[in-house]
Amino acid sequence: MDGDISQRIATAARWTRQQWERGADVLTLLHAAAQVDADVAAMLAGWIEEKSRAMARFVASLEGSLRPGLDLERAGDLFDALTIPELYRELVDRSGWQPDEYEQWLARVLAWQLLGRADP
Repeated sequence: MDGDISQRIATAARWTRQQWERGADVLTLLHAAAQVDADVAAMLAGWIEEKSRAMARFVASLEGSLRPGLDLERAGDLFDALTIPELYRELVDRSGWQPDEYEQWLARVLAWQLLGRADP
C-alpha cells in the first residue's frame, strides 16, 4: 500500500507537470477571453469545476495515509495551491527550472505536505 501511495503522488506530480507544460498559456488566454465572452466563461467554469472534482477524488483516495492532523479539506487546499499553473510558470518559465526538476520537487512537496514524508 505504501508504494501505491508513493506512486500516486508521483503520478499526480507528473500529470500536473504535463498539464501545465501543454496548457498554461492556453489557460491564460481562456481567462482573458472569459472576461468578454460568456460562452468561454461558462466553458472555463465547467473545466475548473471538473478539475476540482477530480482533484478532490484524488485527495480523498489518500485519506487513510494523510499525515496526522490533516483533514481532507485542508489536504485539498494544499493540493490545489501547490498545483496551480502560476507556480509552474514561476519556477519553470521565470526561474529556469527544467520541467523534470519541477515534477520531482512537486512530488517531494506533496508527499511532505500531505503525507508527512520527506520523499514520495
